[in-house]
Amino acid sequence: MSHFRWLIDSGDKQSASIANHRADRISNLKLHHHEWVSHAIICNTVKYKVVMFDFYGVLYSSFSLTMSKVELDHGLPKNFILGLFMRDSPEKPSSRLVNGQITFTEFLPLFEKQLTEASIAQGVQLPESFHINDFFADCIGYLRPNQLVLDSISNLQEAGYKVCFLGNIGLIDGPTGNKFTRMKMYLRFTCDYYFESCQVGMSRPDPKFYQHALKEINVEADEAILY
Repeated sequence: MSHFRWLIDSGDKQSASIANHRADRISNLKLHHHEWVSHAIICNTVKYKVVMFDFYGVLYSSFSLTMSKVELDHGLPKNFILGLFMRDSPEKPSSRLVNGQITFTEFLPLFEKQLTEASIAQGVQLPESFHINDFFADCIGYLRPNQLVLDSISNLQEAGYKVCFLGNIGLIDGPTGNKFTRMKMYLRFTCDYYFESCQVGMSRPDPKFYQHALKEINVEADEAILY
């Protein structure tokens, strides 16, 4: 049984997280374009039809690592904001943002309230100059493309694969959304299929998100390879 089939059939979120660990490894591969294609071909032995890429940690920088860096830049304890941002409840502002229930502009005051309550409860003193909108603007500003993987998309397509984007992306509006819009437009025109969580209303690692993509593409789980 392929990993992706196991992921879809099990409905186990712990198993789904394995895909993210695989993505971190793939993002660090130092391969030439033709070697990247060969790597995919060797992995699939002909049966795969679609290569699926995540956004953070694969096509672009890891958001969690980026957020940790920005926390230090803003004089905050390590993983303080990152821990609050983790989507461990569907009611958290971060979960609602990623699933398309609220926009980034609506998210900011909700998260700021959550942040204030947490700072009081945990005894964390926020710097006087700290502003949550500046914090997230810096996070997005630090995102960098993994050019190796982006450049390899066309090589995969030439080798006969369909390329699918499948990522957790919120409704990022306002000035902060300008960079996101440019990145998303590039992926929309480059990839054969494009699924972002805020449009689908589901997010990784929910198995239903993968099932939705497979149904729309009209392939079986055994025919897709996930990075």
